[in-house]
Amino acid sequence: SYLNVSTTNKALTSVSLLATVNFYPKEFFKELWLMAAAGVSLMSTTINNTEQQSAALQFLATGGYRFKFGGGLVIGVGGGVQYLKDPGFSGLTLKGTGFKPIVISDIGVNF
Repeated sequence: SYLNVSTTNKALTSVSLLATVNFYPKEFFKELWLMAAAGVSLMSTTINNTEQQSAALQFLATGGYRFKFGGGLVIGVGGGVQYLKDPGFSGLTLKGTGFKPIVISDIGVNF
């Protein structure tokens, strides 16, 4: 995932790289699913022309339901919890760190 947020004198850019494992009790890409993910969020911030960089651990645990339609269209919705380690930037407090609820959705084609 990619994030870029900026104001007059502050900017934050983040790229997250996650490896996921999915479990489908009945059939791949259909009905109930569980997912676990682990990875790293590579962050860069600029505050008053001073740049800081950090790599923070990130984890996800989610569950949900996928609807499979004709032609292979798959739509999934789910929720769970996300953890992002605080990168410890000086002069910037990230409110999205620690354990937070997460809602996810996806659209795909299964062929």
